[in-house]
Amino acid sequence: MWAMRPQRWKRINTTKAAPVRAAFVFGKGDRPVKQNQNRLQMLGAMVIFGTLGPFVRQIDLSSGALALLRALMAVGVIGAFLIARRKKLCRGAVLRKSLPLLLLSGAAMGINWILLFQAYRYTTIAVATLSYYFAPVLV
Repeated sequence: MWAMRPQRWKRINTTKAAPVRAAFVFGKGDRPVKQNQNRLQMLGAMVIFGTLGPFVRQIDLSSGALALLRALMAVGVIGAFLIARRKKLCRGAVLRKSLPLLLLSGAAMGINWILLFQAYRYTTIAVATLSYYFAPVLV
């Protein structure tokens, strides 16, 4: 059986009765995945998104204002992350080439959030969330 490594392919012996996990070999410098940390991050993301509906229902702002505030908060968090990591934004030709697509996808995401927040106001949170996730399947 072949196992993929970051820089090369390595042939390993899987003819003996061994667990499936034994087929994946970690070499020098490779670190096994921290499963507990990943599970906590996934749990945190689910809690944050799962509590979105009740908060939206209790805030007395329009859906458009909520979507704008959510986008501004995201800009702040991403900006702080880029500053902390000392990453630079792409500039020049790369930005000019991808800017129309970025603006279009940002507008689509904003409209998506506005419609989701409006759905939270008109129906139950469960129905709004299910229809939000079923949208790609129905299209």
